[in-house]
Amino acid sequence: MLLLPILLNTPVALAPALPVSDLDVTRISADATWVIHVNVESLRATNLWKMFREEMRVGGAFDVDQDDLDGLRRFEQKFGFQPLDEVDAITVSGNADMGDDPVIMVETGRVLDSALAQLQQQSEYRSIRRDGIDLHGWEGGGDSGAFYIHHDGDRRVAVVSESENQLARAIDVLRGRAKNLQQSDERRLFPRWSHGSFLVIDAGGVLDDLARFERASAVAEMARGLQLEVGESRGELYLTAHIIATNADAAQNIYSVLNGARALASLAGTQHDVPPFAMEILNALELNVNGDDVSIQFRYDVRDLIDEVSKLEEWHH
Repeated sequence: MLLLPILLNTPVALAPALPVSDLDVTRISADATWVIHVNVESLRATNLWKMFREEMRVGGAFDVDQDDLDGLRRFEQKFGFQPLDEVDAITVSGNADMGDDPVIMVETGRVLDSALAQLQQQSEYRSIRRDGIDLHGWEGGGDSGAFYIHHDGDRRVAVVSESENQLARAIDVLRGRAKNLQQSDERRLFPRWSHGSFLVIDAGGVLDDLARFERASAVAEMARGLQLEVGESRGELYLTAHIIATNADAAQNIYSVLNGARALASLAGTQHDVPPFAMEILNALELNVNGDDVSIQFRYDVRDLIDEVSKLEEWHH
């Protein structure tokens, strides 16, 4: 449910030991302070994805906007390219200190070549040459933009950003003209992922923004990073989050805040009309603290999860 908007609004399996669509930090700028990576290849191999596609077909637990589906079909008909089946990875990264214009990278195979050829036949297509680099652009309907296609053997990476500076920087990183995250002298991101993970988030350095919100400020002010992994293993959906505190004492305080919030939520659930599923989710959360690392873990059977989400449609408050 969380990933569908990303997949549907980007026009642009179990996995092998080292899937080509795992996060490649050598493609991320050295100054990035946050990154979100969706391994679509691994996602497509999960029971969650297979059940989701079936629910999309028959209509069920997943409330999918029909306009989004119609837009996806029109895109497929126009370019002969099926994003849900042929996009292997989506990586979004940015620098919280340099504005809100992220860099989006969409990885796929040679199928992108034929899609580009069809785009070049459209009236809205524009060929752009900037600083000796060929870019592809479009203009029409009050919208315009530009993107770059990086070739890596049989792989293709489409790169787009609303910021010309960010796009130019991303291209320089891919072409080896600027430092990537692995080469950073003051690296702020250390994303981690496990075999089977299809979503990885590393939000180091952006927690200052969360500190502005009252409910999150108590934790954000004591943390210097947030990492999240979501995947599927042996039929279970798993989520592992790590809040990296400023020090061990702060980690203990964060743990106390989160544990207290969970206790209050459990108490509220016994006093109000709350779906049983919500309470099961809450009880399935496991909190731990180790040094400056506060971890939150969650596991749930995928089929049970789909069933419970279906029941929520029938729940009346």
